[in-house]
Amino acid sequence: MKNTAILPFFVLLLFIQLTACSQEKEQDCKTLLNQQPYIFRQGQQQTMNLDSVKHDYSVLQECGNLDSIDGMIFQGPVLAQLLVSNKTELNDLITYQALIDLISTFKNENGELYQKMRKGTIVRLEIEKMPVELSKFEAIRSKLITAGLTNEEVDIFKSFLETQNKSWNYKEAITAFGQSQNPAASSNQPLVFPELQTLEKLLADAKTKNKNGLLYFSCYGCVNARKFEDQLLKDSRIQKTIQQHFVYKIAYVDNRQKLPGETKTIGEKYTELQKETFKSVSQPILYILSPDGKIIASWSYEDGANTFQSFLEKGMTK
Repeated sequence: MKNTAILPFFVLLLFIQLTACSQEKEQDCKTLLNQQPYIFRQGQQQTMNLDSVKHDYSVLQECGNLDSIDGMIFQGPVLAQLLVSNKTELNDLITYQALIDLISTFKNENGELYQKMRKGTIVRLEIEKMPVELSKFEAIRSKLITAGLTNEEVDIFKSFLETQNKSWNYKEAITAFGQSQNPAASSNQPLVFPELQTLEKLLADAKTKNKNGLLYFSCYGCVNARKFEDQLLKDSRIQKTIQQHFVYKIAYVDNRQKLPGETKTIGEKYTELQKETFKSVSQPILYILSPDGKIIASWSYEDGANTFQSFLEKGMTK
C-alpha cells in the first residue's frame, strides 16, 4: 500500500442505504468491531453518503484509540479513497476492525505523508477561525501552504479576497474560494448544516442576527434523511432561502462521540433534547424557532417535498 494516492476532494465510493433511522444500542467495542459499518451492510453496493462515513468513523475513533486529528484526517474522502485503493485486500467482509487495521497500515507504510497530513490538519484548525485581514495576509501565507494550498493557489486566493467585501474567517473564505473555482461541483451539492452545539447558542445567534432558527434532527444511517437532502437541499432556491433567512444547525441523534468528561454521547444528548423539548422521536424532522425558543413550524419527511418551501416561508425574516 506504499505510495497510496490520497484524493482530498470529490471521492466516489459504495455504500448501503439503511431502511430506518433507528439508533443502535450501546455495545462494547469487542462486539462492535466485528460488525460491518453502515456503508457496507446488506451486501449491496450503491453510492456512498459521507454522513454515513462520519458516523462510522465515530465508532473507529471510540474503539480504535484514534485521536481527534486522526478523526479529521481519515473521515470522509480520505477513508473512502483508502477503501477504494484496498478493496481487493478487504474482500467482501469489511468490519470496523478491518478499517482500523487499514488505517494503521497506512500510517505505518506512509509515515512521511501521514505526518504531513497531521501537520496540515493542525495548521488548518489554527487558522480557520482567524478573521481575514488583507493587511496581514502575507504573514500567514506559509500556513496556508502547509494547510494544503500551493503557492500559486495562495496568490489566486489573495486576488479572490481582494474582490470581496465580506467579514469572513478563513474557513468561510476558503470554502467560498473553492466554490468559485469549481461552481459546477458546488451547485450540485446539498446545503451543509453546521452541527448544533447547544440550543441556547442557536437561539442566541438567531437573536443577534435578527433571524429565526432552523434546527434539523437527523441521523447518519438514515435513508430518508439522505433522500431529503438529495431531493431538496440541492435546490438552489431552497439553499438561498435557508442561508438568507435562518440560523441553521443539524443534530445527529446517532452521533457516538462522547461528551467531554461524560459517559453520555452527543447523540444521546440530542435524542433527549428532541424528546423533551420537541416531543418527537423520528428523523428527519426540522423545526423553525423564534429567537425566544417558540416553535413556529415543523416539517417531517412524511409531509412531502411540495410542502417544504411553504414551511420555510413561515419563518422567513423581512
